[in-house]
Amino acid sequence: MAVPTKNKPVMSDTRRNRVLSRLQYATDEKDIEAVYRDLLLDAVKNVESPDNGSVGNGFVSTLNGVKTDGLLFVSFASDGLFDTREDYSVLLEVKQDRVFSGEAGLEQRARVLVQCTYYIHNLVSGSDPVEAPRIIVVADEDEIFVIPGDVLKDLADRTWSDDPEWSLAPSSAWESNHGLLDAIKSLPIVGNVPVHSVYDENDKISLDVNNLAYGIRSVASGKSTELLKSRISADSLESAFIKFHMSIFGGFVGKDASKKQMAVFVKTILNDLTAYVHPRIHNTFVMEDKGRQTVVNAVDGFSAAEFEVWRNMYRFGGYSLREKQEITSICDRLLEENERRWTGEFWTPSLWADEMHRMLEQDLGSDWREKYVVWDPACGSKNLTKDYSFGLNGDNSNLFLSTLHTEEMMIAEGINSGAHEFQMDFLNDDMGIHDTYLGLAKEQVKAERDAVNLANRKNRAQARKYLKNNEIEVTEESITKVISERLIDVVEPKVDDSFTKKMTPDYLADSVPSDRWGIPEELVKALKENKADCHSW
Repeated sequence: MAVPTKNKPVMSDTRRNRVLSRLQYATDEKDIEAVYRDLLLDAVKNVESPDNGSVGNGFVSTLNGVKTDGLLFVSFASDGLFDTREDYSVLLEVKQDRVFSGEAGLEQRARVLVQCTYYIHNLVSGSDPVEAPRIIVVADEDEIFVIPGDVLKDLADRTWSDDPEWSLAPSSAWESNHGLLDAIKSLPIVGNVPVHSVYDENDKISLDVNNLAYGIRSVASGKSTELLKSRISADSLESAFIKFHMSIFGGFVGKDASKKQMAVFVKTILNDLTAYVHPRIHNTFVMEDKGRQTVVNAVDGFSAAEFEVWRNMYRFGGYSLREKQEITSICDRLLEENERRWTGEFWTPSLWADEMHRMLEQDLGSDWREKYVVWDPACGSKNLTKDYSFGLNGDNSNLFLSTLHTEEMMIAEGINSGAHEFQMDFLNDDMGIHDTYLGLAKEQVKAERDAVNLANRKNRAQARKYLKNNEIEVTEESITKVISERLIDVVEPKVDDSFTKKMTPDYLADSVPSDRWGIPEELVKALKENKADCHSW
């Protein structure tokens, strides 16, 4: 049995974009169904072909009197040398204008899966029974998720008091079969299933079809569901951080916000076990580093519930040293850009750091990094020193690095190993450091975004139906025109502002002051002994 090369693409971005771009002009569930049938047919066929897998004539709509949005049967032929894999099927269920992601989407996920459970029951218990689908794919025009069919098969074999004869219509069964609905909602895999967005924050198609295909293959082979989660790579790092910033922190900005958020992000994707959600304190994330502890909490906009949802979307850790360095470098750039955008702070680009080293060599000699004690009192993420070694043996023993924000040290962890690192407010060492945030609470930001997105989706759906009913071509321009000219009953965003009624002084309270770390004795001694030979830049 041939084994496909890991991460070998099963679909080009060009093909993916061509197929998924049709979702923008879908006017009903049938249009959406056609898109996902084409997408899954190509993806599954290509990912299974190395194992002599075949998808036959494609999706089937009706089997043994059971009508679905599509059943795809995958069969395997023997190559005469190895045992073939077991045949399996994929059940597709498509909806329109739903929200499947996050805690709020649990109800919608469960309702659709009740419908799928009824399909499975009818397929396996009919006059000509077939094996239950091993893969369940649920999607609408914006989102898609996949779960193993086995988790529903067990429920399909039971008798439910709300419908002991399984006589309800599958599409509306959730309204009456409350026992089944509650059972599905309580399944951990349903609560934590990764829901993938078709588009990124800039409305560009971003769905990782290759990851989706290999995830389906893994589950169908009876292996881990872990591959259904996305892996954050250097290419997807920026969009992943934007999603992280918007979902977990609700787009929260403020003093030191970008540093704290980036520290949580980097620690998490590198699977650092010293960073974790506090098990007892609500909405609190803890990061430990060399005896220092940094806390991020609700005052910073942190939501533990949204963090868990986000964390279940991805696979973390397992990066090579080179990948870790690349991730750190990109995060460093993103942090610099966010600092500029949010606070006006500027960091030193590598180009100017190199120029500084060249100028120092001209003044102090080429051996200055070995000869002198070097202190960068505002090191940030070590931009000025990260590409160089210090000390006679290159062990950085004469290098001292301090910064106001311990989060920056965490982001640059492992860089300039062996250097003396400490936290210090270089400009205001006699002042306490408090992180007081004023402005909109995280709930307000999220509520506004959700309200606008929901209203936009409803208006676009109305516009598509209006155009279709009036036999007008559905294009982006025509959709925009219908909405802007109010040819439909335009839905205005309704923002849930209930959070304002529960606002307390806690939202504006100072966070715990940063740890006060004194200057290391070695540096104090060096400064005193070499006072006449000190140089500063």
